Amino acid sequence: MKLPDLTLSANANSRWFPPNPLLVNPASLGIALTFSFNANLTASVQYTYDDPMQDPRAMTYARAGTVLTVTDPGHNLNVGDNIQISQDTNFNGGWDVVTVVDANTYTVTVPNAGPANGNAQLQSFRVFKHATMGNIGGAPPQRIDGNFNWQIGAYRLQVTNYVAGSATLTGQQGKGY
Repeated sequence: MKLPDLTLSANANSRWFPPNPLLVNPASLGIALTFSFNANLTASVQYTYDDPMQDPRAMTYARAGTVLTVTDPGHNLNVGDNIQISQDTNFNGGWDVVTVVDANTYTVTVPNAGPANGNAQLQSFRVFKHATMGNIGGAPPQRIDGNFNWQIGAYRLQVTNYVAGSATLTGQQGKGY
């Protein structure tokens, strides 16, 4: 079953995309990275074991410029992990952890615009890089494919070092037996 393509043409992360857990063998997932003819960027495939349908939990935060300091007791996150904020019109969306202050606090980088209401909800995702599909770069990079032969919660595309063009992550999930 072909899954929707995830395409980026800027330094960014795509949305998290969960494989279909209702298939007989949901761990059979082939993935491919392709690039536009003028691509000059670095791309990585990332995944998480965390459930993208997890219930959001309450958190508090304060913004100073582009730094959002999040208080999330017992967060268990590392630099590079991801949070998805909801119920705040200025900061809804996904943000990667930039610094871990302590066991209850971390920071993310956000736009320097709009007030922070101080209370919202979040989901958190511990992020892993695919073993063979991380930091694929060039001008343009070479196409590469790989797979997940184990159950994951979701996957996404990350683009860094963007100069031009686009990267597309395609997924194909087998039905299994």
